[in-house]
Amino acid sequence: MVNEDIGFPIKLFMIGFIIIFIGVILLFISVLSKGLEGEVSAVGIVMIGPIPIIWGGGPHYLELTVIGLIVLVIILAILLMFLPRRIISY
Repeated sequence: MVNEDIGFPIKLFMIGFIIIFIGVILLFISVLSKGLEGEVSAVGIVMIGPIPIIWGGGPHYLELTVIGLIVLVIILAILLMFLPRRIISY
């Protein structure tokens, strides 16, 4: 029998694992559909506290950076909405 109340940290871990798994699957599908030929663009965004570190390369890295930042802001807003108030108040 599975415990229904698994706790907030475990839920966050599972959400993160699922997002990473979906990303790997999407990368795999894109390589299978287009192959390794053609133009390649890549962007990385790392948040260290409130400071974003952004890098990228390729012909479309600027568009990818903007899309990545928008997704990051949406994810942060969703997390802040669902965090228990006792965690936010510290």
